[in-house]
Amino acid sequence: MQQLCDSIETLAMTLDDGELAGDELRDLEIHLTECESCRQHTAQQAATMSALRRRLAPPPTPDLLRARITRALDGEDRAARRPLSTWLLPGAAALAAVAALVVFVGARTPPPNSSIEGAVAKSTTRSRPLEVEGAATNQWVQRNFDPGVALPTFASARIEQWGARLTDVLDRDAVQLYYRVTTPEGFARDVQVTIFDARGLGFQGRRAVINERVLLVGVHGGRSVVTYRDGRDRAYLFTSSQLRPQELTDLVGTSSLLIQVRDDERFP
Repeated sequence: MQQLCDSIETLAMTLDDGELAGDELRDLEIHLTECESCRQHTAQQAATMSALRRRLAPPPTPDLLRARITRALDGEDRAARRPLSTWLLPGAAALAAVAALVVFVGARTPPPNSSIEGAVAKSTTRSRPLEVEGAATNQWVQRNFDPGVALPTFASARIEQWGARLTDVLDRDAVQLYYRVTTPEGFARDVQVTIFDARGLGFQGRRAVINERVLLVGVHGGRSVVTYRDGRDRAYLFTSSQLRPQELTDLVGTSSLLIQVRDDERFP
């Protein structure tokens, strides 16, 4: 495996970026279990890149500025709306408008093979800055998203909460949490958790039950996805491009969401 040793600097960066897959990823992981030098180099590369990303991330937007921007956008939206009277068309014109509206709505209907999981998995691949990082994440999410939300926590020191940012899922307010997982071999793996209101929504996946909790497991857009829906109809979608579905399921099974069972969150 001398060839891998000679290329470890490039391979370590590619691995950290999540660009290795298939046979290349398997060969490298096998090599790292046998080569102490390459394993140390890969772990050091992951730690260096993680620290660099944190330093380069822009500071979170102040709450006051966010509120001002929101009010300004709401004002622009109200000004752009047409008066109700302009939509009250007589006779045949009204019927034509209704027909056009039906065609428009039909054209925007998602394709049959689309899924909520696929849309969320795709959104986590977009390179957008975090709005908060580190120890302040929990308080920031509860202040800016939902004061009653339960953020997943893990007892293992190998799972580090990285930060969060606000987003939306099907026009519903959502928050995306980012975690960095370090494997026993020293590999860095990224995991995202998207939380949003799941009322009226259906999810896909293979059913798994852990501690009386139901999980749905699948692969969407090349990313492993594990969906948990609590008794309050809030969805937690765990996604990762670097962990296999079973590995991600095992990780979710160790989270506080499944360990701390409350009577109002038990499934029938």
